Amino acid sequence: MKHRITREHSHLEDLLDALIRTFSKSGATVRGLWEPFEQFALDLESHIEQEDRLYFPAIGALSPDLKASLEALSVDHSAFTDQLRQVADHLAHEDIEGATRSLRNLDASLRAHEQVEEEILARLDSKLET
Repeated sequence: MKHRITREHSHLEDLLDALIRTFSKSGATVRGLWEPFEQFALDLESHIEQEDRLYFPAIGALSPDLKASLEALSVDHSAFTDQLRQVADHLAHEDIEGATRSLRNLDASLRAHEQVEEEILARLDSKLET
């Protein structure tokens, strides 16, 4: 499970990096940004759903002492959904600079979140090995 989640995190980071580069290009148009943004949003939302419905309950069952940390991570997931909405709102108002700022904020939040998740997975791995 750890390797799968880590791979998914790397995939999302790569997509977000590419998306930020696309948004930051000179001459970028709102019309040209919607599709890559929507694809990233779908991928992130799918990942969040898998974690909340599949991975986190399984991890919590294996290690009940991690449940509070997992619940905090689920709260982060709601914040990510809100941040995606902010990007969409900026795009709807043809504010590419605002959308790019919101994406950069999401990037920072997501990377910090993923680091915590991966630390939890390492703790779980350590427990299961003993």
